[in-house]
Amino acid sequence: MINIIALLLILSFGSDAQFISNGDFEEQLSSGWTESTQGTNVTITRATNFDPDPDYEVKIEASGSAYGQLYQVVDIVTTDLEFEVDAKLYSWTTGSWAGAAVCIYYLDGNDATLGVTRIYSKTPDCPWANSTVEHLIEAVDTLWHNYSFNINTELTNLTGINPLDIKKLKITLLDSTYNCWGASELAKVFADNVSLSYNGTTPYIALIGKTIDDTGGNSNGRLDPGETVDISAILKNIGGVDFTNVTANIESTDPYINITDYSGVFGAILIDSIKDNSADPFTLSADGSTPQGHNADFILIVYDGSFTDTFDFSITIGTYNYLVWDPDINHSSGPEIHSILSSLNYSGIYSTSLPLLDLDMYQSIFVCVGIYSDNYLIGASSQEAMALESYLNNGGNVYLEGGDVWYYDPQYQGGYDFGPFFGINATADGASDMGPIAGETGTFTSGMSFTYSGENSYMDHLSPTGSGFIVFKDTDNSYNCGIANDAATHNTFGCSFELSGLNNGTGNSTKEALLDSIMVFFGVTSSAVEELPTVNIQHPILRAYPNPFRESIEINMQIPANSISTLEIFDISGRLVKNTMFSSNSSQNITFTWDGRDNRGERVRSGVYIITFESDDYKILKKIIAVE
Repeated sequence: MINIIALLLILSFGSDAQFISNGDFEEQLSSGWTESTQGTNVTITRATNFDPDPDYEVKIEASGSAYGQLYQVVDIVTTDLEFEVDAKLYSWTTGSWAGAAVCIYYLDGNDATLGVTRIYSKTPDCPWANSTVEHLIEAVDTLWHNYSFNINTELTNLTGINPLDIKKLKITLLDSTYNCWGASELAKVFADNVSLSYNGTTPYIALIGKTIDDTGGNSNGRLDPGETVDISAILKNIGGVDFTNVTANIESTDPYINITDYSGVFGAILIDSIKDNSADPFTLSADGSTPQGHNADFILIVYDGSFTDTFDFSITIGTYNYLVWDPDINHSSGPEIHSILSSLNYSGIYSTSLPLLDLDMYQSIFVCVGIYSDNYLIGASSQEAMALESYLNNGGNVYLEGGDVWYYDPQYQGGYDFGPFFGINATADGASDMGPIAGETGTFTSGMSFTYSGENSYMDHLSPTGSGFIVFKDTDNSYNCGIANDAATHNTFGCSFELSGLNNGTGNSTKEALLDSIMVFFGVTSSAVEELPTVNIQHPILRAYPNPFRESIEINMQIPANSISTLEIFDISGRLVKNTMFSSNSSQNITFTWDGRDNRGERVRSGVYIITFESDDYKILKKIIAVE
């Protein structure tokens, strides 16, 4: 099986290098664009009758208290780019406020927003305002107009942004309304011919994806422990000159990776064209002892005459134990679930957006949608709902928590009904009376008991149906709040409380015990430490808490007797940011507090970091996440 993994969605063609995919909306919106909505009164429509020309355009319309957005994120190598869009913007209300905009968000390498430019129509109370990191360009009127500018020139209006920090642009069509309930109180954005292009003559090339061909192995489309595969890189010429003879080398210092063919030939790549090296692929293998979910880092070095460019990318070996998808506005449970599972030696990823492709990379998915009024709505026809449905139909395991996701959202808000997959029949919208809760005798929650102090509003009441069975009840109000389902094709755990609101008790009444029990119910076993394939690990202890962390993180290690041990912390690109050494005459457990500062005393940015703890006879790796 050959698996194509997209890294950058910049696949359009034209006379200049084009970064936007499907900017003319001639293809379905799922091509290139991502939809995101909140509230029921939002529509995103593609049609041919929104302006005088005969081709397709897009419209986003919102009313009530809602927002709708259509966006795509592109990696950039220069800010000398031309942005252009045909747009019609409209907003009106006698209520609180409404706004319609075409937005360019400026992102750093960790996807953090540095600032924004908005081409807008808004009512007076809309909170959008000019500042050093926000520039407003008012729409000419409510008719179709062409808007265009050079990104470099536009950044002179945003003095709070350092252009060198910009690594990505998020092009967004946005409607946002608050308390717009009257007739014709709404916001609309129409758009067509969205373009982001480079018109200069400097050579630039981009790595936009890679393919894994394991037809000589188990043919599941990924690199598994003990497997040999062919890797092809997908390059795009995003510069101003043609490339005539592109070649590339691949390198990795990962101890589990063995590269047997490190060179590849691409040949000529014309302006705005794409080429891969599938005719001359790289060949590599993963050691049979590689832990499931291990990320192997690679460097791709591209050549054409005197031109050279270098790209970093990674390949996940095998599957992760879990993915935490946390769209909850407050991010109450997601970070804590990720931290606990990581401390239990499960391998996984935390994300506030759902990666719609390759969900089969995860043995389980934990979804946290929050509690009213800050809950996230998974729409009935949303890409996210379709992706989770496909994942469940293919045997995936899903944990889903939310106060309204079971009853109120599907019935009144246009939310997806997950009940049939989870063996849940939601019976009532509930009230603000969650807790205390207790596990159910004869199930994996038997003997568990928690008081509750989390967000508490309109907590849905649940009943089991089909193969679903009760695992948690609210003890003083006598309703079910947790249902597990052991279906023939998948296992699920659904609850109307948030795990973050549970207060640990004694015995097995802890969140750690609950999450570990859920993983066992899902049939997911934790790996031990990420050990090197040839070493003898006698003291496999490396813990980090809290993870993710904000201000500081406690790193706990076991150092052997009569040895010198080193602790090193690297960023995701492999740059050393912090290191220290320990020595001891006797074996002992030590704790090092890292304050999130590098060796120069400067605060590190949000992102993924790798802890490496190495002694005379072992080496342990652990991922941690810094958040702002």
